[in-house]
Amino acid sequence: MTNIPAPRVPFIDDRTGLISREWYRFLLNLFTLTGSGENSVSINELMIGPTPLLIDPMQLERDAASIAALELAPAVQQDDPMRLLRVESALEGVQQLPQDQPPLPPPDNIEVSRVYPTFSDIDSAVLAAMSRYESQLAVIMDMINSLQAGPMLLPPYGQQQAGGIRKGNNDQTIGNLAGNYVPIVGYTSNTFALLQGVSTDLANGTITLSNAGNYNLTVNLGLTFNSDNNSTRVIGLRIYDVTAGSVVTDADTTVFVGAYVGGIDDSFSIPVSFVSSRLNHALRVEIGAGSNFLNVMVTSAAFSVTSVGPV
Repeated sequence: MTNIPAPRVPFIDDRTGLISREWYRFLLNLFTLTGSGENSVSINELMIGPTPLLIDPMQLERDAASIAALELAPAVQQDDPMRLLRVESALEGVQQLPQDQPPLPPPDNIEVSRVYPTFSDIDSAVLAAMSRYESQLAVIMDMINSLQAGPMLLPPYGQQQAGGIRKGNNDQTIGNLAGNYVPIVGYTSNTFALLQGVSTDLANGTITLSNAGNYNLTVNLGLTFNSDNNSTRVIGLRIYDVTAGSVVTDADTTVFVGAYVGGIDDSFSIPVSFVSSRLNHALRVEIGAGSNFLNVMVTSAAFSVTSVGPV
């Protein structure tokens, strides 16, 4: 069974306005363990408890007086017949009900105490709190019922955005690479069989997003170049917005190349938030703005994007 979510897990997801995934799984497990709605035990049967025991307050008072009288018994001396007589008289006041006789009914002005509380004894504040959550529980049950009927879609789209492009047997010759950025182009296929909210342009090496949200950009890059260098070099990598003519904010990184190294084959993941002003803009990967590299060739490349959850 799924553990109850930690206190830090919100009950309602701020992004969707619906129940969070952790609480939904926990409640669904509870629903399954209690019979998935097929349990024959009714609420009335669950409320069955021991029969309340009625207590006669007047009898309690008489018993208390008798017990107080009994406490005097150790002090009774055989040569004090009057005190002994008073103790015996007090003992006669202790009344025990016969086994086959029901308890004496209390006077009208005496409130009867119950040993076993009923639901009417629950504090009103607790009942008020239960009432506040009644509508939310109804929503949860509707979600559970709808899930059994079919997949539940989260607003506004309820699907994860995904798409990308990759370069197969199509090397790209760059030549000398130094201060200027050079785009990676000439991709050969899509990285996903089914694109969702993402369109691609293989020849120009661009992808375009349709929905705003938080995304992870992933770049795989294979390069070869001359290795006749005795010091560490760097290559700049960035995501460029071709439509706006600007670099995507926080979507850049630096690749370090060791001395006498003749190539790299690395992967990079860059988290980026795309606002509505970036939608339907062509985005591409560019390299450059670093050290001087000779005879540079792109032997492999992939550029993909996936949203962080449904958007």
